[in-house]
Amino acid sequence: MDKTDFLLLNMSCNTENKSYAAETLLAMHQAFEEVYGEGYMDEKYGMVMMPAVVKGTESGIKALALVTLDLESSGEHWGTTFLTPGGPLVQGHAELTEEQKRAIREYYIPYDYWYTPLVERDHHVNFTDMPETVANIRRLVDESLVAGEVQQMEGPK
Repeated sequence: MDKTDFLLLNMSCNTENKSYAAETLLAMHQAFEEVYGEGYMDEKYGMVMMPAVVKGTESGIKALALVTLDLESSGEHWGTTFLTPGGPLVQGHAELTEEQKRAIREYYIPYDYWYTPLVERDHHVNFTDMPETVANIRRLVDESLVAGEVQQMEGPK
């Protein structure tokens, strides 16, 4: 993630050209699969950080994120690391500045999320009501996975 252009990522998530967001999410998903393998995730994995798209329900702002879920409790949500224009911000982290806390509250809280791995028994995420703008990012990732494309965690081309 050190080569990620977070400002470009934010613009890609929130404008018509979703390609950089999709490339970054694909790389995040593939890194996840390197650790956990492919296929369905179930309760045996316990606490897991998953790549996801989040959308502030009031602001409408979208971002990529890592959501922490407890798969032993049907996907109970435990936290989120937002990939903001200024870099990653961990929700609730003690070292966040007041400005960072305000930005999280203003742009993202409350939020919905949609992760890329396949998870059994998670009733917290509604994939059928995913906004079209989020679905477009996910669709590009899914198409790349089906085509067998590999994306490295690098900066923009």
